[in-house]
Formats: sequence, C-alpha cells, structure tokens
Amino acid sequence: MRGKDGQYRPFLTRAVPLRNSAGAVYGWIGTHIDISERKRGEQEIRSARDAAEGALRNLRETQNSLIETEKLAALGRLVAGVRMRSIPRWATA
Repeated sequence: MRGKDGQYRPFLTRAVPLRNSAGAVYGWIGTHIDISERKRGEQEIRSARDAAEGALRNLRETQNSLIETEKLAALGRLVAGVRMRSIPRWATA
C-alpha cells in the first residue's frame, strides 16, 4: 500500500466481513497498520546477526591458526632440545 507521503510501504492488513442476521455479507471492516519500522528493525537485526556470525567465524579461524602456530613452536622447542642433548658437549665448545 501507499503511505500518506505517497511512498509504498509494507502494511499489515486485517479485514472481516459484516453480516446481517441471515448471514449475508453487507460490508467489510478492517485495519491497515504501517509496519515499515518493524521491517526496517528486522533487517537491522539480520544485518547485525550476519556481522556477528562473520566476526565469530573470523575469531575461530584466528584461534585455530594460533593453536597450530603454538603447536609448531612447541614442536620446534622440543626438537631443538633433543638435538642439543644429542650433540656431545665437547663438540659445542
């Protein structure tokens, strides 16, 4: 529907028939509620949710990368320690 300003907007429309004693419809009564603010709010919520999900994915990827880096660093320290112990002391002096 078109709003008072001439712009098309989403409206929630409800209508019920008016019936006489015989059950015949002689008119209708209804309401039209402008729900453009609600729709705008829903879109903002969807956008915020998408941004939060993207940030969470990025955080998880970074965390996994840091875990792998720490594993490699620990392995490097272990290998360096084993290598230093296997070299005789007289050879390093």
